[in-house]
Amino acid sequence: MDSLADLSFLENASASYTDLELSGEAASPIDFDRSPRGRAMRVDAAVYNPVSQEAREVSNIIYELHPDGRPPDRAYWVGRKLKKCIFGVVKECTILRFRNDAKCPWEVTEGKAAAKIMSWQKIRELRHIEDPLKEVDAMQHISRQGVHDNVMGVYDVLQDEEYLLMFMPYCSSGDLFSFVQQAGRFPEPMARYWFKQILEVSILG
Repeated sequence: MDSLADLSFLENASASYTDLELSGEAASPIDFDRSPRGRAMRVDAAVYNPVSQEAREVSNIIYELHPDGRPPDRAYWVGRKLKKCIFGVVKECTILRFRNDAKCPWEVTEGKAAAKIMSWQKIRELRHIEDPLKEVDAMQHISRQGVHDNVMGVYDVLQDEEYLLMFMPYCSSGDLFSFVQQAGRFPEPMARYWFKQILEVSILG
């Protein structure tokens, strides 16, 4: 490998297709363990709002149904559509807290989430370079020590007969990929700003 001194003249390094071809075969992607997926339960239920101190019946609440019968850690009240994705749709969710009250089992929290709801039929039938199952495995690998502020992780991965559901932190200003699409090409100071945040996380640590 060339020393840093030999490469010091490069102000904006680039590589041609031939350069990449001569560097050898591409490395295989990292293998991730199969991610655990909880059983999704979808219900209509009464939800208490601690601000207004009122309760009302709402629809489309999703939570994990534990096989041992213990109460769920949290639930997601699925709301408006944020955008379409290849295998389904992304929707905004309000995170709910379990209240242990049969008449009004859920309470609104200030937490938000984004739910990526993917159709099993599309996953099985649609041939695409993106593999949603590997995406789920990779994101759960990244989140194994908790969701980091600077790297998108997952809170829960649930499934039922129709859908694979991935619940992620809600980013009100969008994600970095969308920002790159809008900006086109980053000047170096902006690229350094974003990469500094990403490199604060040790993904393999």
